[in-house]
Amino acid sequence: MPKASKPWYQDRDKFMKAYGDAGTNMNELARQTGVNLRTLERWASKFGIRKPVKNAKAPTVGAPISREETLEAENAEMKRSLAAARKLEVWDARALRLLEDNVRAIEPSYTKAPEKDDKGFTEHMHVLLYSDLHAAEVVKYEAMNGLNEYNWDIMLARHQRLA
Repeated sequence: MPKASKPWYQDRDKFMKAYGDAGTNMNELARQTGVNLRTLERWASKFGIRKPVKNAKAPTVGAPISREETLEAENAEMKRSLAAARKLEVWDARALRLLEDNVRAIEPSYTKAPEKDDKGFTEHMHVLLYSDLHAAEVVKYEAMNGLNEYNWDIMLARHQRLA
């Protein structure tokens, strides 16, 4: 059985020639040859070929910082922050969808506890611990998303009902 020859891109010399002919552009090389871009990038990495960096400026310590450089750094930070926030939103949506798809509501069921005979019990007195009134606290209706609010008048009305 004849030995199968290896593809051209696995030979360093052939790869370098094709890469140079494509103008050191991996995308162009993949387009011209019909070989998967990831495959070419893997072999380029094995051969020690790195992507050329366009317009790379060597950072200079102590040099004045331009407004453009400051804005580019700020922009990069914001993009990272936005990507992280979006990642969390997507994760939350996936988790919610998973819960909605797999957790079903069940019908509550219970049996009433049997009523006990009062014989043998002693009388007792109800006691109200009347503290922590939050008397001066103000909670706005809008701050509670329309669920509740609290202020001095509401506290007085609740105390009146309690009395």
